Amino acid sequence: GCTNLKSLDISNLNCDKVEDVEFILGRCNSIEEITVSRSALQKFAGALMGMNSVWYNKDDGTEYHSEAELKKILGKVTLIKELHNIDERSNWYLDGKYCLHITGDITSITTENPCDYLVYSDRIRTVKAESGARLIAGVGLFNKCSKLTSVDLTEEDTTYLQITNLMFKDCKSLKYVNISGWDEAQIHMLKNMFEGCSSLEVLDMTGIGFFPNSSLYFDGFFNDCTSLREIHISSNALQHIADQLISIAPSWRNAENGTVYNSVDDLNAITGDVVLIRNCDHVWAEATCISPKKCTICGLTDGDIVEDAHNWVPANCTLPKYCTI
Repeated sequence: GCTNLKSLDISNLNCDKVEDVEFILGRCNSIEEITVSRSALQKFAGALMGMNSVWYNKDDGTEYHSEAELKKILGKVTLIKELHNIDERSNWYLDGKYCLHITGDITSITTENPCDYLVYSDRIRTVKAESGARLIAGVGLFNKCSKLTSVDLTEEDTTYLQITNLMFKDCKSLKYVNISGWDEAQIHMLKNMFEGCSSLEVLDMTGIGFFPNSSLYFDGFFNDCTSLREIHISSNALQHIADQLISIAPSWRNAENGTVYNSVDDLNAITGDVVLIRNCDHVWAEATCISPKKCTICGLTDGDIVEDAHNWVPANCTLPKYCTI
């Protein structure tokens, strides 16, 4: 009857001589995470499957779909389950690999009234829109999802989408975003959409539809996006953020034909869709016995680890020969 119990650790519980566990987890349907010993799992596997149809190994993401699969686990394990929407106003679930699946209508009009899945903002690692997902409004949609690394929203119906302010604000671990194909959208407000995404490296935003005959607001779109190295974009959008790209890096290169763009005017002269790669004048840190040659600006590596780059301190009567590197 512990209906509010979220986490349980019974990893030190020896159940080898326990015979009756029929009601031990009765009505504990709120459990999201349980750490169990192998002996306990032999007794509780049936009860766990009665609570949820799929459990995941927290360490490696392995899925378990039956009592028999759970009983094959050797040693102590932490199991987590899928987390579903709290109420019927939104349609989503968070699987055991911390991927947020959007399956229906999602609406976020203000950051003061966030989507209910942001209760788990510190768990979400990736986001995927499933077929049938529909994004109505995107203000602060993934605001401060600190562990979010990858987003694919290409399957979403964005027919009614107009505002995406603060959509990914302060997602500091975010590296890859694909929002291409939002051709039915009529967006005109994109303020601070990626502000604080200091790890963002690749963004695909080709094909986005904009509200006709309306001013477009991209203020602060790329604030603090210092790691951006590749962007897929249309010339329609590029003309509004060319100055922000040049502030991130003074030079960009056309991935298809190698043309280099060194100014806002150069970027604004582009027509059609384009893939831009950050054009970097590398500053190399030399290879050592533990690291390859690496650019201190963009992180690109060149060559291999230099295995003989040791700085040896001679052995003496109390210490062996050792490397200071």
